[in-house]
Amino acid sequence: MKKKDSGIHKKSLMLPVQTRWGSVVVFLNSLLAIKQIIRLLNIDERCEEDIIPRVKQFINNDLFWDRVKNLHNFLKPIAHWITRIESDLPQLSIVPEIFVEIKNQYDICIKNVSCFETGQNIIKNKIQSRKELSVQKINLATNVLDPKYRGNNLTADENVEAATLIHRLSKICLDTDEQKVMYDFAHYKVKEGIFSNTYVWEACVNSLEPAVWWNAYCSSTELSKLASKILSLPATSAACEKTFSTYKDVHSSKRNRLTNSRAGKLVYVKHNLKLKEETKIEVIPPKDNYEKLLEEFEEDSDKEFQIIEEIDEGNYEDKESDCSHSVGCCFRK
Repeated sequence: MKKKDSGIHKKSLMLPVQTRWGSVVVFLNSLLAIKQIIRLLNIDERCEEDIIPRVKQFINNDLFWDRVKNLHNFLKPIAHWITRIESDLPQLSIVPEIFVEIKNQYDICIKNVSCFETGQNIIKNKIQSRKELSVQKINLATNVLDPKYRGNNLTADENVEAATLIHRLSKICLDTDEQKVMYDFAHYKVKEGIFSNTYVWEACVNSLEPAVWWNAYCSSTELSKLASKILSLPATSAACEKTFSTYKDVHSSKRNRLTNSRAGKLVYVKHNLKLKEETKIEVIPPKDNYEKLLEEFEEDSDKEFQIIEEIDEGNYEDKESDCSHSVGCCFRK
């Protein structure tokens, strides 16, 4: 479905794909964007036989569009957090914050939607079960040690679990003193000692990684040794899985005689050079992860429609490899 204004502006309905969960949110966003176009098609005589009566009723029903909007508003932060958590940055501490925002967004959306009691309970139970699966003690400990959060959104029991794990880790780490770690932790929680300085907390901004904050401003404390270690851990295995595509480019069919050792070294160099280049381009604040996701799907959709237009106009040349790459790019990313 497509609209052209003077041959320049195009709007399309982007359908979800199985390999990308965030595509569901992109689909709902594009559906709301072309709402008026769909309604015009619904009353167009040329489309009368193509749209079944039941679908026509949904298109004309304002309640249906209100529910689509609320569903989009509820799923949008989930897609945003999934995209963010799968980055190469160490973000164990934000996992508890994810479920706080999802719960708040659900409470807002449920007020605007007439939902059965059983339906509300099902959604709440699903959110709670996913939280129990995703939020572990290490997430609680890193959330407490992250100066941006300091465990403020955690329950009393969760703060106790976080402190207990920090105490256990202080015993395991060979280069840390257990008593000094807990002494520093107490000062950190009540903002005393070195943590009483105002500049220390003013330096805690969103763009500054928590491990960097500890090494820069609190490196003299024993707690910083432990905090910098666990705050440098990745939240998911997505960062490791991204090296698979890099390995595919290095150990290809034309370079299939590389030994495992040499291929591993080449992948290490190539992947880390890419990360280093991405780190340098941090002059302009990055866009919202959801906006990046939306732009990717719009670019892929434009490529697909360009091929379809060339076929319709008879200007398309049979280039099987180029066609399969353009049409299938949104499924492989």
